[in-house]
Amino acid sequence: MADHKGKPDAGGMSFAIVASRFNDFVVEHLIKGASDALLWMGVGEDAIELYRVPGAFEIPGVACKLVDGGGF
Repeated sequence: MADHKGKPDAGGMSFAIVASRFNDFVVEHLIKGASDALLWMGVGEDAIELYRVPGAFEIPGVACKLVDGGGF
């Protein structure tokens, strides 16, 4: 088995995090983990946008709109 070591480089890319406002206690930890991982991979803080939605049901719709370039 090959053991590859290295750090992913996502610098120069932009990312959106879509998170539910429901169950904020749990979701805040998930947002922090996702943000920390992106920062570790070289993504600038200004290249990460957070979109909050009422619940899990709305996440796919917002994500699709962002992927299609619709933005908000």
